[in-house]
Amino acid sequence: MKPGWFAVLVAFACSSSDTSPGPQPRLTSGIRTVYVVEGGSDEAAERTVRAMRTRLDRLGVSPSRVVARGGGRLEVEIPPLPPDRIELVRTVLARPAILEVAIEGSPRFVELGDLADAAAVKDPHTGEAMVRVKLRPAAAARFAQVTGENVGRRLIIAIDGAVVSTPIVAGRIDGGFFDVTSQGPAAEVAVLAAALPAPLPGRVLVESVSRIGEP
Repeated sequence: MKPGWFAVLVAFACSSSDTSPGPQPRLTSGIRTVYVVEGGSDEAAERTVRAMRTRLDRLGVSPSRVVARGGGRLEVEIPPLPPDRIELVRTVLARPAILEVAIEGSPRFVELGDLADAAAVKDPHTGEAMVRVKLRPAAAARFAQVTGENVGRRLIIAIDGAVVSTPIVAGRIDGGFFDVTSQGPAAEVAVLAAALPAPLPGRVLVESVSRIGEP
């Protein structure tokens, strides 16, 4: 899915929920997927486990189970869900969702770990679905300073290495927030809203998929 994108910088306030994982009991029904983290690092697998738990919490998928299995592998169990919901969950879990922002021709100044939250909302003027992103305090201060020093220059916004927007900086942008509006399916907005605040350290590959409870 590669929709066209544009960004609209607006003010908003949002809060983050506690996504600390609870117990991880095995599910008795549903779908089990084994992922392999690109590079095979156990450390990367543990970070991916934490990110996937956060993403499942943000999607409201419960109960669920995400555990590292060693060798750069992790196992994800989700309960029985409608087919379209299963497809959304799979897409959210597999998406690296790494946001980068830079002034054209300059190093990026917003990157992995700088996001505080994201939410799916609608543009009040057009009704289009969009992702509302909030930066962490340090990144928000950096964002304000850099945009204030580069009025009239082009801002480059990329997700997973692909440029999605190139707006011109009209003035200093305080508050550390911006909206990214998709011209593609609304499902893409739901994917990014769930995935962007919990980026993966790298790409993941599906090793196997099975139904829980079947021999």
